Amino acid sequence: KMKTLPAAMCFLWSVNRANSVVQHGSGYLSLLKGTDFRRAYNHRTSAFSSVKTNIPETRCEHSRFQELNARLHAIRRNLKEFGLDALIVLSGDSHQSEYVTSRECRIAFTSGFTGSAGTALVTQDQAWLITDGRYTIQAAKQLDPSSWRVLQSSGPDRLSVSDHISNCLSKRPGQRVGVDPTIMPITQHRLLSRKLTAHSLVAVDRDPVLATWEVEGTRPPPPLAPATIHPIERAGRSVEQKLSDLRTALRAEGADAIAISALDEVAWLFNLRGGDVPYNPVL
Repeated sequence: KMKTLPAAMCFLWSVNRANSVVQHGSGYLSLLKGTDFRRAYNHRTSAFSSVKTNIPETRCEHSRFQELNARLHAIRRNLKEFGLDALIVLSGDSHQSEYVTSRECRIAFTSGFTGSAGTALVTQDQAWLITDGRYTIQAAKQLDPSSWRVLQSSGPDRLSVSDHISNCLSKRPGQRVGVDPTIMPITQHRLLSRKLTAHSLVAVDRDPVLATWEVEGTRPPPPLAPATIHPIERAGRSVEQKLSDLRTALRAEGADAIAISALDEVAWLFNLRGGDVPYNPVL
């Protein structure tokens, strides 16, 4: 009779099959054969787990959850000190990037969740992580179920992030909900303002998560990976050509200037590449 193989054995068997592609988080890693694959895969997974959470995945789950819950309590103390009832924590940065440097991994620091997309809502007695269908299983494994509840925000009949937040706060109107204006897009702020009419959105001067991180002393320094010129034979067009086309488009729109903040757009426009963000060649 055929016996059911343990999950780990099935994984190793599939590794040795070669020339396959394994999805890790939201990116894809093309696999090599044998030990080359295992070395590459182990390097990728260890990079995401250790850099983003600052808590090694090899530590026992109970100890890891204890440390994460201590952080959550510290964040709640800051909420009270800053005059807030709730806090919305975003996974992006001031460039609205999905993939960020280890210094900007606020969701991972707060909860232990290392996916590239998510929104956390923290109150004095509850905490929710809202993410899309790519990450619900991962989130359920990485979060302490006694402290966090996972909500899905994509797919048929699923609520949006703003609707989830509204529902979570509905039992107690009049709450002061903190947001970091340096990373929240204005479009998202306007949408939340329309949804949370029973509450007040407060643009914080000091993020309670960053305040906790600074006291803990584990926040990574700003990355300083070297910048390189992307050669014309790979870029296809020079910076001068790209700027000329951009200015032509601006004139056609009747505009005098444009602000470009997306890191991939800056890298493309100026033919620059960097290594500040793991697996993303941006500055």
